[in-house]
Formats: sequence, structure tokens, C-alpha cells
Amino acid sequence: MYQLGVMHYDGLGTKEDPEKGVAYMKKILNSDSPKARHLKFAAAYNLGRAYYEGCGVKQSTEEAERLWLIAADHGNPKASVKAQSTLGLLYSASVLKDLKKAFFWHSEACGNGNLESQGALGVMYLYGQGVCRNTKAALKCLREAAERGNIYAQGHLVEYYYSRKFYSTAAAVAKRITENDDIDVLAKTTDCLPTYVAKGVAMAAFYLARCLQLGLGVQQDQAAAKKYYSKSVLKEVRKRRWASQRVLKQVMEVNETHPVCKQICVSDCGASTYHTNKQNRKNKTTPNAIVKYAHFKY
Repeated sequence: MYQLGVMHYDGLGTKEDPEKGVAYMKKILNSDSPKARHLKFAAAYNLGRAYYEGCGVKQSTEEAERLWLIAADHGNPKASVKAQSTLGLLYSASVLKDLKKAFFWHSEACGNGNLESQGALGVMYLYGQGVCRNTKAALKCLREAAERGNIYAQGHLVEYYYSRKFYSTAAAVAKRITENDDIDVLAKTTDCLPTYVAKGVAMAAFYLARCLQLGLGVQQDQAAAKKYYSKSVLKEVRKRRWASQRVLKQVMEVNETHPVCKQICVSDCGASTYHTNKQNRKNKTTPNAIVKYAHFKY
């Protein structure tokens, strides 16, 4: 039944029918059968996504929150860790913004091995969002997440090294990040949101350009600086174009107060975006999308 729900929702081997897909997921969630027990958390997570997107059901952020809380099961490692991380993103968004809740759920998801939340925790510690500022804890989270491949965490490390005047380190890390900037591949490899992979690459390109322009930690090279400045902005534009062509079209909110520059959107908590969903192809948007794909999760 679960696979049938996925197939109908995504149109895999059959006509796409989100309403029928949602109906199958609801049957699993409400089933008393022991055979459905291990699928309930995944079904609740997928239903939460459907309600958040308004795909197959009427859009409801409150119902999405309720279902994700069921799927997250108080941080149970055997429940949906993806739901735990998603709640961290949800509570970082403007509609239900509560940074203490965001920190709690990112902590639960990180403790259960979620890479996205580990990077988000590092940023929250670094800037004192939802928790007291703690640079030591921030660097521990960011470095561990960076070692595991979290590009967003790597980008924030570059910014940290630059702000502390460790210019050669900042430039070296930024150079490695910008050498592999295929957002699609990096997102799939790390299972992180493409939006935040793009943010990390944009941050790295900007600070590398700054180092090259001023000769900080590297030999001064104005031509190379111009190239990386352009890359930092183009990566943002490309990310938006890339996102608009996906099933779930994610667009970052502009954060004009970020210290990098007004053209590079970097949300410190890993949160607010909006999108156009599968049912909404006529230039209409639903608020603050934080889910990764429109597809149900297998």
C-alpha cells in the first residue's frame, strides 16, 4: 500500500494522482495492522509534506506541523529523522518561527545522524539563534558537518576564518569548495537541501574573491577576484534557475542584512524559502517551502 501511495503521488508507472497517493498514506497512518506499524512514521512525514505544499490536499501549515510531530515522535531515532530535521527548518521560518523549538529539533535530528541539522546547529550556536552563543560548540558542529560534506557548514567556516583574519585558511577552504560546484550532484550526495548547498558555494566564492582582490592569504589577482565575485552572484542566479526547473521550485528569501553582500542570500538558521508546487504551475506560490522534493519519500 505504501508503494502504491508513492506511485500514484509521483506518477511512477501509473497516472499521477496526488489525491489517491495521499489517501493511501492516510490509510497507513490510521491502520491498526501490525504490518503497517513500521511505515507509520514515513507516512506521517509524507502527509506532512503534502499538506505543507498543498499537493493532493488543501494547504495547511498547521496540519503539516501536526503530522511532522507525529513522524518525529519526540526525537525517537527509530522514527522519521527527516521529520525531526524538517521541524527544525519549519520553526526557523516566519510563519511558525520559534528558534528555541528549531534548535531543539535540529539537536534531536543531529543526534540521530542528520547532516543538514548538524550544519544548522553550528550556525545557530555561532550566531546565538535559539541558544546562547557558543563559538566552541559552533566550530565543533560546523567542522564535523563540513568533514561529512555539508557545503553550507563549509561556507560558514570560510566566513568565520575570514572574520578572524585566518585569510590563508579561508582562501584554501573556499578554493576546495568552489572546485566542485555542481549543486544537483552535491545535494544528492549529501542529502542536503540544494538551496543551502548553493548558499555555501556562494559564500565560499565571495570570500575567495575578497582574498584575491586584496591579496589576503593569497597572491593578489584582480582578474581571478572578478571571476569569483561573478561566480558568487551567478551561483545564486543559477540556483534560482535550477530550482525553478525542479518539481519543487525553491527560491531563497533575500536577507539584505547578511554581512557577505546583499546579492547573496544566506539564512543563518537554514530556513525560509518559498516555492511553486506540483499543482501550482500557473505562477502561484505557497508560503515558506522547507521540503526537499515534491516526491513522496520511499
